[in-house]
Amino acid sequence: MTREERQARSISFRAALEDGVIRACLDDLEAQFTNEWKAANTVEERENLFRTVRVLNLLRSHAASIIAGEHDGISAIRRIK
Repeated sequence: MTREERQARSISFRAALEDGVIRACLDDLEAQFTNEWKAANTVEERENLFRTVRVLNLLRSHAASIIAGEHDGISAIRRIK
């Protein structure tokens, strides 16, 4: 991907997140999965829901790395603790 393509992609991601629709969707999903995690009846269910929340956070981190102009998706994964 060229520098110009990365910049255009960064601008598109920033606009989509600033619009609020995607951010609200991710927030709603995280809240839903967190509530389900708290109410889970089995360890397996809790672990699956916890992993799902982690994936949502990975999506947020990856979008942030694209906005920052980073083209390496691994950097987003490394930031998740």
